[in-house]
Formats: sequence, C-alpha cells, structure tokens
Amino acid sequence: MKNYYRTALFLLLAALHAQSAPLSETQAVSIALVNNTDLKKISLSVQSDSLTLQAARAAWLPSLTLNAQPSYTPRDSTTGSVSTSYTSLPVSATASQAVFGGGQISAGAGTSLIQELHPSVKTHTTYYQIGAQQPLLKGAWSYGKPNYSIALATIDHRSFTLQQKQQLLATISTVRNAYWDFYGALLLQGVTATALSIARSQLAYDKKRFSVGQASEVDTLSSMLQFLHATQDSLTSAKQYIQARTALAQVLMRPADSLAADTADAFVIADLPDAQTLNGMVKNWDPQTQIFSFLQKRLLLEYGAKKNARLPQMDLQAALSITENGSGWNRTVSGTAENATISMILAYSLPDVTGRINQKQTQLSLEQQRLSEEHYRMQQQQKIDDLLLSWQQDRMSLDITDKAGTVARKTFEASRRGYERGAVDRVGLLQAENDFMRAQVAVISARIALKRLEILFDEMTGSTLSRFGVALP
Repeated sequence: MKNYYRTALFLLLAALHAQSAPLSETQAVSIALVNNTDLKKISLSVQSDSLTLQAARAAWLPSLTLNAQPSYTPRDSTTGSVSTSYTSLPVSATASQAVFGGGQISAGAGTSLIQELHPSVKTHTTYYQIGAQQPLLKGAWSYGKPNYSIALATIDHRSFTLQQKQQLLATISTVRNAYWDFYGALLLQGVTATALSIARSQLAYDKKRFSVGQASEVDTLSSMLQFLHATQDSLTSAKQYIQARTALAQVLMRPADSLAADTADAFVIADLPDAQTLNGMVKNWDPQTQIFSFLQKRLLLEYGAKKNARLPQMDLQAALSITENGSGWNRTVSGTAENATISMILAYSLPDVTGRINQKQTQLSLEQQRLSEEHYRMQQQQKIDDLLLSWQQDRMSLDITDKAGTVARKTFEASRRGYERGAVDRVGLLQAENDFMRAQVAVISARIALKRLEILFDEMTGSTLSRFGVALP
C-alpha cells in the first residue's frame, strides 16, 4: 500500500511539471488578450456594431437611380391592328438627397424613344423634373428620417461599446482569478510536499528508535498514520493543482502542460484609497452608470417620436417638370409642356388608440429604467462599502496569519528538538506539526483572498486597463 501511494504521487507530480514554463500574471493576461475567444468576440462585436452605425449614417448620402426598360410590342392592343408593332427604349436617371428635418429633394431626367414598325414612325419624349417634400408636423425635424434613426443608432452604439467594455474587464478579471487560483494551488502543493517530507523523515526516525527500544509501537504507528495522512493531502493538493491549471489553460487557450505559475511573481498589494476617493474613482469610471444615461436618452427620444407620430400629417410639396415631345430621334422638338405645383398634404387618422398605448408604454419604461438605476446605485454603493470592509479585515487577517505562521514554524522546530531530547511527547509534536501546516495554508488563503479583492477593485475602477496596458476595442 505504501509503495502504491508513492508510485501514484510520483506519476502525478511528474505529469504536473512536464514541459512547463513559469508564467507571471502579466504574461497570463497578455496571452489571454491574444488567444481568449471571449476577448476576440468582444473586438469583433464592437467592429460589427460600428458598421451598423455607419450604415445608418449612410442615409445622408445622395442616391442615384438609373433605369432602362427596352420593350417590343408585336401589335397595338388598343386598335387591335395585327400589322402594327412597336419598339421602345425608355431611359431615366433620378437623384435624391435627404435633408435635415425629414425632407427630401430630388431631380430626374429621362427620355423614351419609340419606333412604330408598320408604317415606320419614330417619336421621342423627354422630361426633366425637380421636386422637394418637407414634413411640418408628423415625422418632421428631429423625428424625421434619417435624423431619428441615426440618433437611435448612435445611442445604441455607445451603449453597446460600454457593455463590451464591461465584458472586457470581467473577462480579464476571470483570467486573473484563474491565475491566482493556479498560483495558490501551486503554493499549497508545496506545503503538502513539505508536510509529506517531514512525515516521511519522522516515520523513519521513529522506526529507528523503535528498533532500539527507545520508542513505543504506538509512536511508530502514529508516525505511520501521519505519513499516510500527509500522502493523502499531497495527492489531494496535486489534484487541485491540475484542476486549477486546467481552468487557467481554458481561459488562455493554451495546452495545460505548457503552464506553470511563477512563484517568484511578486506578491505586492497596495493599500486602497480612502472611502471618498474610492467612491469618486468608481463613479467616474463605472460604465453601467453611463449605460443608464444612454438608455434614458433613448427612451426619451422614443417617447418624443411616439408623441410626434400622433400629430396630423402636414407635408409641403413643390415640383417643377418640363416635358418635350418630338418626331424622329434627332431630338427635333415639336412641343414643350411645363408644370409647376406647390401642394400641401393633410391627413389624420382616428381613433388613435394604438398611439396612446405606445406612448404610455414608453412612459412606463422610463419609470422602470429610473427604478433600475436607483437600485443599481444602491447596490454599487453597498459593493464599495463591502470592498472597503473586506479589504481592511483581510489585510489585518494577512498580517495576523503571517505572524501566526512564523510562530507556528518556530514552535514546530522547537517541538522537534524537544521530541528528540524526550522533552516533548508524540502528541505535542503532532499538534505542533499540524498547527504549522494549517498556519501555512492560512497564509496562502489570506493572500489569495486579498488578491481577489485587488482584482475586484481594479475592475470597479477601471485600473485593470492601466495595470496591464490594455486598449479598449
């Protein structure tokens, strides 16, 4: 059984350190920025949304439509003559341009060439036209096209970019937490390896003493039990190390056997700023607060648009057209007609039940948004207070566990010397050894807990970007 434990432990440790290279936290984040699929998706999503905004703004560009419809008519369906057939070639070009306020101006020209085959007669018709249309009430000004759609697309793009910024920081925090879990698992593995080495040495020592009659059988069995417990703890910590390394490999998109934590990575954590400064840092950075602001702007814009949609339609139109008719295709003009018009379009639909319902729904959405923002601000303030309190407590806990670890180490060393002289019994030695190992585990746990708070602080204040030199997509 003892050989089984040793063989299993040896194979597990060999698998852990094969083809591994030390990795710092900064290196882990740098690798994630290149490899992590979630971070790649964030960059692609922002680019895609930027194209959506560009497509909306493209509505301001002028448009040009060219049209040609050649046709052949084998008989004149009007006269019923079977001997009369026609060929025609109408060609036209129309240009239009949206103007601020929902209006549009357009200009066009076209010609139609017609040839009667039996008998052969050629005619042509040419026209030129220019026109403008401007809404005055419904769909006018800020709520006209493309003003309204571009305003919505701009708000949506800015809000979406902020959401992706949140996702970026959250993903980097996930990578950092995975790294420090990996780092802590490696340190814990070192602690259990030390405990196993001590237990093995103690077992060999007690066996030697038992062989010469200086130790009892109970002492030897107790040492064997302690060695088995230490072996089991070492196997468990090795398994935890593999799990932590696998989790880190997944977020880095790297082979697990290529990763090893850099135990020389400096464990330095600066103090948090005071409560007032921290509140200011969080509020100045917080993307969610800006998202709420954009959401309110969007809802107010939608409310205004739905209110505007309930107004009567009143559109002013002006048009000028010139038509020329002639015989032959040599552009001989036999007659010209000009037509200029100015008109007003008035329309109103009753009853307007749907419009009132839509407007009321937007009002309710505005109230829901206000309540959500108020609730978020309360949660965020509680999160800041919790961060400050946890930081103070965990900082004190780390100082205490560091001191306790030093005391536990000295106590264990003194107990071993006392046990060898016979001044300390086996129970006292085991107690000192267990206290020493627990103290080391407590130090590791306290350090990782404080690192998690640092990661949370960086995410809440946006310090992650400057710490790792990350540029927003």
